[in-house]
Amino acid sequence: MKKRGLTLAEAVVAIFMLIAGFSVVAQLFHRSMQYSTRVTLRQQAVAIANRRLEDIRVWSRSHHLPAGNLPMTNWGPFATSPVQDAYDSFFEVSTEFARPTFYNPCTRFELVNPGAPERVDITAYRTQVTVTVSWGGSARDSVRLTTYICSPTGKLSWQPRRAWLAMMALWSLAAPPSPAGTSPLDPVPDAQPATYSLVISPTDGTPPGSPVIHHEQTVTYQAQLVANVGGTNFNLPCRVSWASLGPGAGTIRYIRGTNKVELKHHVVLNGLVVYSDNLDAVLEASVTYRGRVYRASTPRIGLIP
Repeated sequence: MKKRGLTLAEAVVAIFMLIAGFSVVAQLFHRSMQYSTRVTLRQQAVAIANRRLEDIRVWSRSHHLPAGNLPMTNWGPFATSPVQDAYDSFFEVSTEFARPTFYNPCTRFELVNPGAPERVDITAYRTQVTVTVSWGGSARDSVRLTTYICSPTGKLSWQPRRAWLAMMALWSLAAPPSPAGTSPLDPVPDAQPATYSLVISPTDGTPPGSPVIHHEQTVTYQAQLVANVGGTNFNLPCRVSWASLGPGAGTIRYIRGTNKVELKHHVVLNGLVVYSDNLDAVLEASVTYRGRVYRASTPRIGLIP
C-alpha cells in the first residue's frame, strides 16, 4: 500500500492559511502597541492639564481681587498661549479664559429680599478656564479640561467677623488651643519662617538611584512634605497626588493610608496585557499646602523585558 503525502494544492492552501494567520497576529500586535502608546500619551496629557489648572488656581488666590490687586480679567503669565510644557516639550499647552453669563444659583434666597426680586448676575466673579494639551497634528491627539475659578475670598465684614469671634470664644472655653507648633495637623508655628520641600524616597525594597524592573516587577516610593524651621525638620501631614510623566507606562497603585505609590511593569489595555519595554517611567508627586503647590519627581525607572 502506497503512502500518500500532500498534494500541491493542499500544500499551497496550508501555506496560505499559515501566512494569513501570522499576518493577523502581527496586525493585532501592532494595533495593541498603538493603543498602548496612545493611552500613555493621554495619561501624561491629563496630568499636565491638571497641573496647569492647579497652578492657575494658586496664582489666582494670591493675585486677584479682593485677596490681591488684579481684576479677574488679568491672568498674568498664564495669558500667553500656547506654550511648551516645562517638563516635556513634546506637549503643547493652550489656555483659554472665557466669562459666560452666570447668575447666582440661590434664587430663592434672593427673593427673600423684597427690594431685589431679580436674579443676581455674578459673571464678574467667575471665569471659565479651559486647558488643552496637544501632542500631534490631528484633533484626537489632544486632551481638554475645563473648570471654573471664582474670585478669591476677601476680608470678612464686621457682622460675620463678630459672629466668627463669638464662635471662636465659645470654642476656646470648651477646648483651649494647643501651644503654637504642637498641633499634629500643623506643627509649624506661623511666627517662624520655614522652608518647605517635598521629599521622595524609595521604600519596601526599592533600590536608590535609577532602578530597572522587568515584566510584573514593582517599585515603591513614598513622599513627605518637610518644613525646615531653624534647622529642625517637621513632617507635615498632607495628601500627596501621584502621576506618571515618563514615556513609559505602568500600573500605578496607591497604598491606602500612606503617601506611598507602587509602579508595576504591567499595563492592561482592553483586556490585553502590554508592556512598555525599553522605555523609562518617571513618577511625579505633588501636594498643596497653605495655597502653594510643591512637586518632586523620582529618578528614571527603566522598563525592560
